[in-house]
Amino acid sequence: MYKAFHTCFISLLCVFAGCTHNGMPTDKVMIAHFTENESAFVQLQHLIDEDLPGERYPAFDNALDSFRLSAISAEKKALLDSLLKVVGVERVFYTGTDTPAEFIQDTIYSKRIDFLYYSFGLSISGGAKKYVYAPHLKETIAQSQTYDDIEYYIRKITNEDLDELSKTYSQEVELYRPIKDDWYICLERSN
Repeated sequence: MYKAFHTCFISLLCVFAGCTHNGMPTDKVMIAHFTENESAFVQLQHLIDEDLPGERYPAFDNALDSFRLSAISAEKKALLDSLLKVVGVERVFYTGTDTPAEFIQDTIYSKRIDFLYYSFGLSISGGAKKYVYAPHLKETIAQSQTYDDIEYYIRKITNEDLDELSKTYSQEVELYRPIKDDWYICLERSN
């Protein structure tokens, strides 16, 4: 009986521990990490801005991603991979050189690079904390906000602690905290 109870208790503990996102890095930790590795982040930003096709690197396991990124030289891939390791990021999402112009002009994702640093939950009800390079973020947020959006979705730039601020909203959030120049940390959460 004791062994069955012990096994059940450990299983429940693992389930509940797996459902939380207590391992999410704090803003302070992320800002310190950026400051320590700023040159690698900037180098990645320049490499992506130069001429990187597609929308994400490395490619997902699909033919379109693989085809788009096949034009990248082995040397450039090796450099991208090594810089991603330095900054502790597995994948970046960006507006690529082959992204349609109308998509870039009409969305918040114009001229933007997202460096996924931490994620939690499911794709339909989870979230992420990431570094974002976005030169036009203030303008695109201002243009994208409508009254209807605000009721269901909070998107804003703030100097407040993102983790604490996100707790005050029941809506989906996309919160940005400036780090330096056009660099931000971002906390996204969907319900």
